[in-house]
Amino acid sequence: MIEKEECGIFFCVDTVLALIPIIIIIAAVAQINIDPSVSNLQLVMFHEAQDTLNLMSVQNNYEPSILEQLSSAIADKNLEAANKIANKWLKNRFGNRKYRLVEINHLNGQEICSSGDMNSAQIIVTSVKSQNSYIYKLYLGL
Repeated sequence: MIEKEECGIFFCVDTVLALIPIIIIIAAVAQINIDPSVSNLQLVMFHEAQDTLNLMSVQNNYEPSILEQLSSAIADKNLEAANKIANKWLKNRFGNRKYRLVEINHLNGQEICSSGDMNSAQIIVTSVKSQNSYIYKLYLGL
């Protein structure tokens, strides 16, 4: 039979054993190194790039969308017109920020328009959108 004085030892050992997993979990969580400023900024820029391509694919007042206009210009092999259309729209949206728009499927990644050198950007995000058989990829840099 267990005496009254020995019960305290069992409760102490049981408590210490129960605390070991909690201490391990706290130590593991404390080792996680997250820089929220960079990851949040990248996420915001990624969503901005996606939103931009989605906006470029929306028709306004029964006019063809920007991506449809680009596709038509590329089909006519008029890259200068495609450059003017895309550059005007993107410059209006992004101002002085760095961007680059390419078409992947028919032009094999050839640049349609850009602003600034993407090599000097610290953060670059991309988004892809398909319009008919044309695949557009937008790079945003900061």
